[in-house]
Amino acid sequence: PGYSARTFSDICTPCPLGRFKPTVGNYDCLLCPNSTYSSERGSTTCSPCPLNTQSSDGSEYRWNCTCNLGFYVNPISFLEEEEEE
Repeated sequence: PGYSARTFSDICTPCPLGRFKPTVGNYDCLLCPNSTYSSERGSTTCSPCPLNTQSSDGSEYRWNCTCNLGFYVNPISFLEEEEEE
């Protein structure tokens, strides 16, 4: 999991940012679906965007998650959350 190879003779490489691979097998890494992101190479899962935000397929970072209509980000609380991670 977290690595892919196109053929049995290829060396397995970590999934790039924005992609994941949850199971063993010789298939390409999958794009993280919308409203998720993957900011680490070799991911086996994608992280969900925070509540009331969304992102496009293949998002690489939490800051790719943008507020839904009718919502906004308080910059102070966002920075405090980033420091805790």
